[in-house]
Amino acid sequence: MDDRAPSPAILIILGLVILGGLWIWENRPHWLPRINWRNRQPFGQRLYVGLITVGAGKLADEGFVEIGARCFNGTGKSIYVHRISGRVLATESKGGSSHELGPLPPPSLLEKPHYENVAPYKEFSVTLEQRIPKEIADKILSEGERVGFDFGEFDILVCAHGGRGKARLPLWGAVVLNKAPSLFSVSRVSIARVEPARLSISASAGQKR
Repeated sequence: MDDRAPSPAILIILGLVILGGLWIWENRPHWLPRINWRNRQPFGQRLYVGLITVGAGKLADEGFVEIGARCFNGTGKSIYVHRISGRVLATESKGGSSHELGPLPPPSLLEKPHYENVAPYKEFSVTLEQRIPKEIADKILSEGERVGFDFGEFDILVCAHGGRGKARLPLWGAVVLNKAPSLFSVSRVSIARVEPARLSISASAGQKR
């Protein structure tokens, strides 16, 4: 028998020490950090945006649209909308190509109570008031015109309570607002960007004025 091999008693004691350490760690005081072994996905990849709408009902009289994002908090943590930054870029589509109309004024975040505390695994919505210059508003209100809103340089930042996570909501790359006789249709647009996190996939949705 090899004298260098550990005896069975030592192996049993070592196993008991490891199991005891795991039990103590799992039942440790609440003030010590806990590790969720089942969900190691980065914080920002567990935030989802399922729909973006553009309400143009007040555009003609009051000069603004409401941009809404329907989101889901899959982080497993209570979160809040921290702040917004940047600007939305207006574009115009003609003949299969698009060109920039220029950055819009900074939008305003419409304050809602639930922004301060979104429970884990719950849906929530974020609504922006976006002022539109008259020359761009006239294009949106003209039948057949296609005006887009590009969110590439605009951020909605979300944080976890307790400072355990911060990320940008994964907004769609852009949407296009198209005026038809009785409604505005809102379509999602694919935009290839340098940053992989800002790539989007084509989809569409309709919305009545």
